[in-house]
Amino acid sequence: MATALMNEKWWVANKAKTLTDAGDTVKLALTAWDKIKVTGSSQNIKWDSVNQTLVNLKTKAEALKKKANSVLHKDTIGYLDLYFKNGLAFLAKLTAADGKDLLAACKAGNIPSPMIAAIKKIYPQFGEVLEENVKFLNTMKGGKGSQWVFDKFVKPGSKMQANLPATLQKDLAALTLQKKWVDPKWAAAYDEIKRQWAANVASHAASCAHTAKASVLETLKNQ
Repeated sequence: MATALMNEKWWVANKAKTLTDAGDTVKLALTAWDKIKVTGSSQNIKWDSVNQTLVNLKTKAEALKKKANSVLHKDTIGYLDLYFKNGLAFLAKLTAADGKDLLAACKAGNIPSPMIAAIKKIYPQFGEVLEENVKFLNTMKGGKGSQWVFDKFVKPGSKMQANLPATLQKDLAALTLQKKWVDPKWAAAYDEIKRQWAANVASHAASCAHTAKASVLETLKNQ
């Protein structure tokens, strides 16, 4: 028996011709799943619709299996069993992808590059800021400054200027002129920028949840 693929074209080509699916219920469920896979990881995808499509697919597969003959339709029953099991498994994976782990990783700046790329694909602005802040957190570990950190996060008028106290900004500017990158004031800036970043990320909880689900969906597309 061939391994069943979850798409309408494969189902039509491989199902038992003598097993009548009145109304093409399994076929239509797979067509809906195909459309979701094409939509892919976009901001516009509706997760309630994705869940309902998977529920519908497993329900229709289970119903058609009950009409099948255990001898004549043995292979097709196997395909339907797989659709049912995959429907359950996919629902569980999408439900588990609530984005909490991703949110925590973003706050800590401990996030893999592929996940940053996934966020940038769906939420370009948030992804760009995330990428820069991860660089910052890694560069300033231990509270050590640099010209890059000053230009990106401290320099007045910079695109990602942190909201630091004016006196601290002045002190960091003086340290930068001296090329003095190890100083308690850099450590203070690091703590403050990290605090602000964590607060900013918290406002993107929904974006993290959506990205987590979209990343799971990407892994399911070829099944």
